Amino acid sequence: MTTTTPSIFNERSWLRRAHYAANLEVERKKARERAQRQRSNETADAREHRLAKHREAQARYRESHRLLLKVRSWQYRKEQAKLRAHGAGD
Repeated sequence: MTTTTPSIFNERSWLRRAHYAANLEVERKKARERAQRQRSNETADAREHRLAKHREAQARYRESHRLLLKVRSWQYRKEQAKLRAHGAGD
């Protein structure tokens, strides 16, 4: 017989997920405030390190998605040219 209640082993994690799902906006607000506090208290070296890691992550993303980004930029330019041509004819 199956029940809809969670087993005793994962009840805590189930309750935690249910709580976060029910209070999503409140938890997001708390997370934003927490991040803002952490950033306001960080040292200049920590800030530089965080920004350097972010730049590295951006470079890795661009490298691994190079073809996708190239196609999307081509599509965007093509769409913009079409809009300019259509707007000029009015």
